[in-house]
Amino acid sequence: MSGGRFEWEYQGRWWRFVEQPQWPLEAYRRQASMGKWDENVSDCRQEIVFIGQRLDVDALKSALNGCLLSEEAILAGPKRWVQMEGGELALAPAGK
Repeated sequence: MSGGRFEWEYQGRWWRFVEQPQWPLEAYRRQASMGKWDENVSDCRQEIVFIGQRLDVDALKSALNGCLLSEEAILAGPKRWVQMEGGELALAPAGK
């Protein structure tokens, strides 16, 4: 396929929120999660992948970094986020 494409898919649950007796029994599945476990956020993370030829990596990084909230904004919380440009999406219902 050529041209622009966007794909979103569910990749499983965050095991942080599942009681350990309900975790997968298979060692390889447990290791897949534990291998990426972080002491601060456990296995909770988001991933984004870009695949393409001649991607302008610096421009892409710059654009994505421009979307990040400052520590001050993060601490201010959702009431502040909705006041920011595009902030109406901060409180959008899941799946919207």
